[in-house]
Amino acid sequence: MKLSAVILAGGQSSRMGVDKARLVLAGQSLLEHCVERIKVSGCDRIRISRNQPGYLQDRFENAGPLGGIEAATHQLPAGELLLVVPVDMPLLGPELLSELINYSHQHQRSCYFNDRFLPACLLLTEELKQDLVRQLSCNGDGSVRGLLKRANAQALPCDKQQQLENVNTPQQWQALLTQTAQQAQMLSVEHQD
Repeated sequence: MKLSAVILAGGQSSRMGVDKARLVLAGQSLLEHCVERIKVSGCDRIRISRNQPGYLQDRFENAGPLGGIEAATHQLPAGELLLVVPVDMPLLGPELLSELINYSHQHQRSCYFNDRFLPACLLLTEELKQDLVRQLSCNGDGSVRGLLKRANAQALPCDKQQQLENVNTPQQWQALLTQTAQQAQMLSVEHQD
């Protein structure tokens, strides 16, 4: 079963006030960071939903995350897996992405983590692809939650909830920068001992 990924990086970043995909953490933009994490998890077929020239374009206007998911599924055949990752989860590690991928491969079923609807791994079926188009065309339940429910996706337990936190505001971004600086300082002190 082939595996592809789509990074959802096309949001308006209205709460952040700047393009989240371009924010820099540890010398990398969040977009570069996300691409690296996905590659380490075992997926090198990556599409980036960004609504800018050179990137995957939504086929439905103002459709939010579902628009990026639909644009990716439109390019892929049924029977493949699609790993869906938002760009604004900078603490998300490749091991959690691998858990989603492995579960979907093993059980041939879509999945996500409890209480979080993204990241997710979708088993693409013609029904799922048509459902996405129908929902976006009719202004139905345009939520990722609704999509996962209709796909009968399995919610998996996660003991690393901190990795699933989104960074949506300048305050959250500053808290993340402070946290990572403190962790880097602690590691530096440990190496000196």
